[in-house]
Amino acid sequence: MDSFSKLSMTISNPSLPLKQKLICICQTIKKEIKQSDRVSLWVFKEDYSEIFKIGGFDENNQYVLGDILKRSEYPQYFDHILTYETLTANKARTHPATTCFNSTYFKEKEVFSLLDFIYHYDFKPTGIICCEAVNSEIEWEPKCIEKLKRIANISSIFFSKNINDTKGGKEALLNITDSKMP
Repeated sequence: MDSFSKLSMTISNPSLPLKQKLICICQTIKKEIKQSDRVSLWVFKEDYSEIFKIGGFDENNQYVLGDILKRSEYPQYFDHILTYETLTANKARTHPATTCFNSTYFKEKEVFSLLDFIYHYDFKPTGIICCEAVNSEIEWEPKCIEKLKRIANISSIFFSKNINDTKGGKEALLNITDSKMP
C-alpha cells in the first residue's frame, strides 16, 4: 500500500485518536518529502492573526508542538501565504516573504529553506503544512511540491472534521495537544 492510501485510511478511521492521525500526517510528509528535515502542522486563529503548531517532527525525529507565530511580527509571511496558498523558499533567508524570520525563528531553528502549503475547510484557509530544511539551503524539487499538495488535499478532509474547533484560539488548541504523545 502506498503512503497516500495509508494516510487516507488512517485519517478516516473513526476509532483512532486525533493525535495518532496528526502523527500519521507528519510521518507521511517526512517520508514523501525527503528533503525536509522538519515537518509541522499549523492552524490559523480565526482572524488569521496567529498560527499555532499543533504537531510536527524535528530533524531528530522528535515530536514537537506549541510554537505560536503572530501576524503582527511576520506580516510579509502571512500576507504571502494567505494570498498565494503556497510558499517555495529555497533561499528562505533572502526570500521577500520570509526575511522577517531571520533574526528570530530562523536563527533559533537553523532554518534555511521552506516549503509551505495551506489546507482548507469550506474553501477557507484553516492551517499550514510546513516543511523546513535546516543547516543549509536546498532546492525543493517539483515532485516534492506536488506530493505536499496531495498530502494537503487528503489531510484537508481530516482537518475539516477535527481541527476546525481549534480556530477558537490557544485554549481550544491545548485541548488537542495537552497530553503526551504516544
